[in-house]
Amino acid sequence: LELSIGAARAGIRFTPGDESLEKLGELRRIAEDLGDDDLTGQVYSLILIVRTMGSEGYADKGFREVMDKAFALAPSIEDRGLSASLTGLMGQILRGADRYHEAAELMGEAVEPLEQAGLLTDAAMNAIMTADVLGQHGNFAEAHRWIERGSDLAQRSGNPTAIADSNLIRGRLLATQGDVEEALVHTRRGMELAANAENLYCELVGNFLVADQQLRLGQAAAAIPHLEKSFELGEYCNAAGFMMLGRAWIASAKAQMGDVNPGGFSKSLEEAVGAGSRSGEAAVRLHRAIVVSSMPDADWDAVFADFERAIALFGEIEARPDEARAIHAYAMALDAAGRPEGVARLEDASRRFEELGMTDEPIHA
Repeated sequence: LELSIGAARAGIRFTPGDESLEKLGELRRIAEDLGDDDLTGQVYSLILIVRTMGSEGYADKGFREVMDKAFALAPSIEDRGLSASLTGLMGQILRGADRYHEAAELMGEAVEPLEQAGLLTDAAMNAIMTADVLGQHGNFAEAHRWIERGSDLAQRSGNPTAIADSNLIRGRLLATQGDVEEALVHTRRGMELAANAENLYCELVGNFLVADQQLRLGQAAAAIPHLEKSFELGEYCNAAGFMMLGRAWIASAKAQMGDVNPGGFSKSLEEAVGAGSRSGEAAVRLHRAIVVSSMPDADWDAVFADFERAIALFGEIEARPDEARAIHAYAMALDAAGRPEGVARLEDASRRFEELGMTDEPIHA
């Protein structure tokens, strides 16, 4: 069985997915019948790799069934590296579901045993993603400690993708704090490293983050080529989430350049709601609200509804920096509409910025 698992692992990238899953299904039945947790865990890990390569995720029944079994099995697996790898993978899934506390706990827990097992790339990626979710929650001091550890592990691993990701997430962390110009330096470096490494998905993320930060600086013309590139790579990589956000960001960029079209956000919003992505829905609604509030004949009821829904969603997932920024933008819109409630909202936003250690910035869609 061990030889068969080794052969299956070696052939994954050279064998059609359906064929690999059929063979791994046979090995899974043998391993489960033997009751060998380590061998079973190895097979589960390979099945998850193949399904991930086929663009499956936790929302897909086949992936979810194996992931749940693998995560339940992880504590009883003697190979600490394998156990930690499966634990970290569940953390990454929870990160995608906007469950920041649980994600950070599981990914952070995985780092040390992965490092001790010599799996430096896996350890680096879990440390880097731990920094990311802590930053999204607003725990910046802890996030910076994790990004330093992740960057060190990435350098020691020599893996160019891990090094690129450490730059991208460092940039995202700085941007979340409000230091967008400094963020852009690191993010652009990460994007270029990803392109040099020919990692298309990492390059996609880099182009999107560069564009996002340029939009926040009011640099729409510079952002559009990066958005178009991320959209092109998103189609190739079947990255539906980034394509969903990309449409909305393109609408925001065009609005900055004078081509205001609130309808440009509709498909993105429909896709975010359909996918159950609270962070995605909140982000699209926030962008749309900012764009529409800039129109001379703004529909203020629609604007306020978008702001309030976005703020509520950010609050639900405890994305405190995004929540604070949304409250700040809402305050500015209330003021523009001549509504006195804007004063209290602005005070609330300012208090949150101070508590989190964030920098205020001009509001751009």
